[in-house]
Amino acid sequence: MGSKRVWKIASASVNGVSHEKLGRPCQDSHAWRVIHGKILIAGVADGAGSALFGEVGSELAVQTAVERLNELADKSKFDDDSYLQEILFDAVKSARKAIEDKAQSENITIRNFATTLILLIATDNLVSAIQIGDSAVIVKGNDVISTLTKPSYSEFINETEFLTSPSAFDNIQIEIKRCPITHIAIISDGLQMLALNLPDYTPFEGFFLPLFEFLENVENEELANRQLEAFLRSPRVTERTDDDLTLFLAMIT
Repeated sequence: MGSKRVWKIASASVNGVSHEKLGRPCQDSHAWRVIHGKILIAGVADGAGSALFGEVGSELAVQTAVERLNELADKSKFDDDSYLQEILFDAVKSARKAIEDKAQSENITIRNFATTLILLIATDNLVSAIQIGDSAVIVKGNDVISTLTKPSYSEFINETEFLTSPSAFDNIQIEIKRCPITHIAIISDGLQMLALNLPDYTPFEGFFLPLFEFLENVENEELANRQLEAFLRSPRVTERTDDDLTLFLAMIT
């Protein structure tokens, strides 16, 4: 029999304080799948606060992208960087097409569903990610915590690229890291100021190390999700950010 190593997951998306005050829904979404216990597929999307249906766009984008990547993934081809880039790009294009179709069916413009998108695929020795817009993917490999994809740069504060933007595919990040992988985190942009060191967006270990240790001790993932949600709603977080928040954690056990 082969290795019994499998992925352990904890994740949560919560409404930001500012959205709660205005009675608006959480516009962050996340989704994930594990194939045969070995291959992790995960995505996080952050609907634009200015978009009328940002929460619909983020949910549609992340669910479509994760399902499409699930359909395409062939582990026998993971040694080929160009293959990984191709399937990630295909999945993101599928998400864009789903939003275009939704906008057409509702007879409204696509910008009403504006959202960022991060999508990754990982094994115990590989992480490959694609990103449009803000947020970040953090990886712990060879006992080193590093930023794989970073928030997009803009000359204007609080401005980012969206999957629905005409220039979305001109400003896309695709990154591949090959080494023994132990932990992965995806954060939405509401956590950037807490979790990343400026100006180079390196990970703040004081944020991630306790979370990775928390995941190592998880025995009940449903309970862990609730605990993670409570953490995101705690004053230690909400006193520093009022945005919607998503935190996705994974480790190979």
